[in-house]
Amino acid sequence: MADDGTVKRVLAALDAIRSNVPERLDERDVAQYHGELDRLESAGYDVQEWRIPESWFEKQSVKSQSYIDSSRKSYYRPFVYQYRFLTKIDALLGFFQIEGKKVGFEAPAKQAAAVKSEKGSE
Repeated sequence: MADDGTVKRVLAALDAIRSNVPERLDERDVAQYHGELDRLESAGYDVQEWRIPESWFEKQSVKSQSYIDSSRKSYYRPFVYQYRFLTKIDALLGFFQIEGKKVGFEAPAKQAAAVKSEKGSE
C-alpha cells in the first residue's frame, strides 16, 4: 500500500479533473483519468469498476477540407459524454470520502484543535 501522501496527490488530481471536465471527453482526457486510476491501482486499490469502458465511446464525425486542392475528408473522433464520465469519477471520489480519505487538506482550525488537545494531555 502506498503512503497517504501519494493517495492524497492522486485524489487531488482526480478532483482537478472533475472540476474541469469538458462536455465531451476525448481519448486523451480518458487516458489522463485512467493514468490516475493506474496510480491508485499501484497503491493497492482495486479500481477496475471505475474505468471507462470502450463501449461508452461514441463516434463524432469530423470533416476537413484541404486548402491546397479543395479535397474533403471525413473521419471519426471517439468521445465520451460528460454525464457518463461523472458517474464514474463521482463514485470513485465518494468511495474515498466514505473510507475516511478526504480530497484536499484539513482545515487549520481542526489542526490547531488537535495540537491543543495533545498539549492538554501532557
